[in-house]
Amino acid sequence: MNLKIIFHFLIGTLITLMGQLTFAAPAGFRNFHGLGKTAVKPYLAPVGLHTCALTQLGWINCWGANNTGQIGNNTQTESNKQIPIRSGIIQISTARSGPSTTSGTTFAITLTGVLMSWGDNLYGKLGTGTSGGASFTPQIVDVTNRYKFISSQYGHVCAITSTDVLKCWGYNSDGQVGDNTLVQKNSPVTVDAGVSYKFVAVGASFTCAITTAGVLKCWGLNDTGQVGDNTLVSKTTPVVINSGTTYDSVSLGYSHACGVTTAGVLKCWGSDTVGQMGDGGLPVDRYTPNVVDSGVNYSSVSTSNNTSCAITTTGILKCWGENDNGEIGDGSTANRTLPVTVDSGTSYASVSMGGDHTCGVTTAKVAKCWGLNDHGQLGLGTTGGFQSTPQSVVNP
Repeated sequence: MNLKIIFHFLIGTLITLMGQLTFAAPAGFRNFHGLGKTAVKPYLAPVGLHTCALTQLGWINCWGANNTGQIGNNTQTESNKQIPIRSGIIQISTARSGPSTTSGTTFAITLTGVLMSWGDNLYGKLGTGTSGGASFTPQIVDVTNRYKFISSQYGHVCAITSTDVLKCWGYNSDGQVGDNTLVQKNSPVTVDAGVSYKFVAVGASFTCAITTAGVLKCWGLNDTGQVGDNTLVSKTTPVVINSGTTYDSVSLGYSHACGVTTAGVLKCWGSDTVGQMGDGGLPVDRYTPNVVDSGVNYSSVSTSNNTSCAITTTGILKCWGENDNGEIGDGSTANRTLPVTVDSGTSYASVSMGGDHTCGVTTAKVAKCWGLNDHGQLGLGTTGGFQSTPQSVVNP
């Protein structure tokens, strides 16, 4: 029997016998590869309708909407429970094709650095050189390079190769690809040639990335100051943001962004229509990074749509912004202009937002989701309604 088949069979058997759900961090996720951090990664586009997670044994499990094959099980049937897709994965990312569609795309990086994609191919998001249609099973992206980090959102995607080269592709109407054009790219193109990158985050129509030296750069649509360079002028190539300050991570929503500096300071910028800035003040857009929750040190942040969540260095989960579907997780549907503690008394290792739903993993490796559940994207075994507090994900 083929050794690969035997290996997959043994891994699948072991997962069945484990009896509980455990998660490990994607490679490159805040640069904690192999250090036991945990993460659930729902896609980061607004109004999330499908979710994928990475198990501690390297399996990718997906659930929720599946009309364009974004779950990756060669069907178009949605699921309100986890479906194991394939093993040997170290990082995942998901995207939605637009604010009013159930279509989506999923990306994964294998143990050997092979970048794969499946689902909707609108705007050439699959990165395989074509545009349109869909793939219900994983396809290889860019066979000539190996990758270690991937980020996706609505129409465009960015990834970092194993040699620290930043590449982007997909929709490019506002320069979000970053190659100094406004032309759609159906396969990865190099961005900011000659500069080494360690982290990238994709928003609705803009992008931010962090160099290996910790320099934050952003580009793309800038109508609410989301690029963060103190202008309202869109950029087609990366520009330095918050010069003199080094960053550890950054996350982008629909038209706002938040980042954590290497000193653990949380900052946000861009649109502030429903409290996205988290500063408790009037709804005033910020054109440069603005400190949030002063005096508190943070380890990570995740933003999507008009909401943000972040984890302090002591494991406390806090969220703020829009809360129409309980995506903040504090038991209400009221918008919050300041960070509020979620799931008090529980320590979190990671959090990731999917638009109108949010998922996180506790330090005890319990996967939880909350918010909108109209396509079973919370993974609770039910479909419909919403949950305004964190709920444990049902085992596959």
